[in-house]
Amino acid sequence: MATKMYKKNAVIFCCEICHFNTCKNSNFEIHIKTKKHLSNISTTISNIESTKKMNICENCNKSYNDRSGLWRHKKTCKPHEQIVKTNNVQNDKPDDIQIENLNDKDLIMMLIKQNSDLIKENSEFKNMMMKVFENGTNNN
Repeated sequence: MATKMYKKNAVIFCCEICHFNTCKNSNFEIHIKTKKHLSNISTTISNIESTKKMNICENCNKSYNDRSGLWRHKKTCKPHEQIVKTNNVQNDKPDDIQIENLNDKDLIMMLIKQNSDLIKENSEFKNMMMKVFENGTNNN
C-alpha cells in the first residue's frame, strides 16, 4: 500500500525535516532520538548557516553561493574604477561624434543608403548561392 491509512480523528505527528509521519506520540518521540533525525537536524542547521555566509566580490559586490564561483569570478572581475575609465574611452569614438552632429534628414538619408547597399549585397549573395546549388551533384 503506497499511503498509510490513519483513523479519521487521529492526530498525526510529522517531522518535516525527515519526512516522518506517525499517529502515535511514542513513535514520534523515538524518532526524535534516532541517529537519522539528529544527523538531519545538524545538516539543516549547517545548510542554514552556509546560506547566511555569502561569498561577495570585493570589486563589484556580486554575491556567490560557493567559494569556487567567487574564485572563478575574481579571475575575470576588474575593479570598478577601471571599468569606468574604459567606458569613458569607448564613448569618444569619432563615429559617435559625427552621428551626434548630423540632423534628422541626414540620418534618414544615411540609413536609406545603408539599406540599399545591404539589399544589393543580399541579392549578390543570393545569386552566388543559386550558382552553387545549380552546380551541385544530385544524389537521388
